[in-house]
Amino acid sequence: MERSLRWLERCRVEFDRLSREGRAPLPNIDVVDGAPAFIHRDEELAAPIQSLFPIIQGGTHAELRVASARGILATGNWDGIAIGGLSVGESKAAMYGNY
Repeated sequence: MERSLRWLERCRVEFDRLSREGRAPLPNIDVVDGAPAFIHRDEELAAPIQSLFPIIQGGTHAELRVASARGILATGNWDGIAIGGLSVGESKAAMYGNY
């Protein structure tokens, strides 16, 4: 759960950079004779509009899931938040428990 929060911080920095600067052009690639050349136009380098969804972690441990959600919310506003860390082998009763 803590690793996911640290990763989220790094993802947000890169996501914001891509949103501002777009993607870097691909290096020139040698192609076989007769194959079409790669053409890079400015609009191809613009980052498409996307959303970054943090993921709540913590497995079946309610206190970790709450801490994960609080950590995510403390880092800023989000378009959405995904629920992760479930359905990986725990019982259905544990998966559908009160969190």
